[in-house]
Amino acid sequence: MDSLLDTLWDLILIYSLKTAALLNTLLTPLHPLGPTAIIFLLAFSMVLLSGVLRANYTTKRHRQLEKEFKYWYGIRQEAANHPDREKGKAMAKNIDQAKLNRAYYDYFFEGLMKTLITTWLPILLMLAYVNHAFNPAALIRLFGSETLFEFHTVKANAVFWYFVSALLSFIAIAVARYAYKRKSHRGQI
Repeated sequence: MDSLLDTLWDLILIYSLKTAALLNTLLTPLHPLGPTAIIFLLAFSMVLLSGVLRANYTTKRHRQLEKEFKYWYGIRQEAANHPDREKGKAMAKNIDQAKLNRAYYDYFFEGLMKTLITTWLPILLMLAYVNHAFNPAALIRLFGSETLFEFHTVKANAVFWYFVSALLSFIAIAVARYAYKRKSHRGQI
């Protein structure tokens, strides 16, 4: 088992290093823009990628659990709307204890795992790349300064700027979606 895990770890390390080298090669033409622009573009692209993955990736199990949860929730709603109020409450409570809570837990956990894979994993993997590729030694070697920019006495490093860029990207995309929906809604009226 140990040799299997060692081999797996070696493969992960090799492909991580190859991917980092490929990214370094692809980003070389962007060096005249400076490290702040490159890091912002990386963060923005990861936020876009995570949005596309979140919208298009779903598992068969997640769809099945969603159906099961909606089914049991509908049954619970029917029981709660029973003409005899006390009997309806008792039946709804039994459904909650028997099936609905388990269905909700499974559905929630599957959704959480989907979110981790589609949203946070790409963003955190890019953060690891930014931390490695734009560390102070690399910044001095590539751009002549160990910090990205200074604001009063605070020096911004690559990780800080990546977080700010990702946050700004999430906000920009949310505003763009809102504006698009609002514009398309006005066009329908």
